[in-house]
Amino acid sequence: MKLDDLTPLAKYNEEHNLTYREALAKALAGKIDIFYVFDGMSLVIYRPIDDSFRGRGTKDNIIGDPDDIEIVYTPCDFIQLTQAILRELWGCVSYKKFKVKLISLMREQKPEGFKLKDMLDGAGRKVTVDNLYIYNNPTTKDTTPAATEDKPSNTSLKVIGLLMHHLAKTPLYASGASPNKSQIKELLLKLAEELDVNNYGLSKVDERLLVEAMSYLENQKN
Repeated sequence: MKLDDLTPLAKYNEEHNLTYREALAKALAGKIDIFYVFDGMSLVIYRPIDDSFRGRGTKDNIIGDPDDIEIVYTPCDFIQLTQAILRELWGCVSYKKFKVKLISLMREQKPEGFKLKDMLDGAGRKVTVDNLYIYNNPTTKDTTPAATEDKPSNTSLKVIGLLMHHLAKTPLYASGASPNKSQIKELLLKLAEELDVNNYGLSKVDERLLVEAMSYLENQKN
């Protein structure tokens, strides 16, 4: 998915004669996805919550420790709003009174087994209507409330984890004794482009899925 696949929230509301809260209600029901689009650079650092998650950090960190996960966001990158952030925005009196800060979204989007350590550039930015965009893809959406939680199955996590460790046998996709999540994510994006597959779901934030798969695989060892 690319930026031009998204529609500004204000334009979407105008075209569909929706209020700001009605659009949020659709997102909470899983009928549309709402994304925050960055208008400036941000460096987000996550640290392991305990020793069991050490050794799973990103390679060549700029500031963070070797065990940390660093994610760099540049202008035009985008990240999906979580259910918690959608509910916080619902609590605003109107779209002109935004009180939700971008750092709250970064805290919500932490990879499995990690917590927010720091956010450089943009921690004080607020989630405003100008930065919110819609992805409306009804062909892949179940309109029932149960579809709002798009969680991978345990079997899927096991398959992904095993494939990651297989790739890690090649130095390019290894970081010490562990799979290199950043390189594997880049490989997935490259494959999606080569095969002309919509890369929706392969954005930067979804590196946390790879972390979750590795964590699940560790717990499945005999």
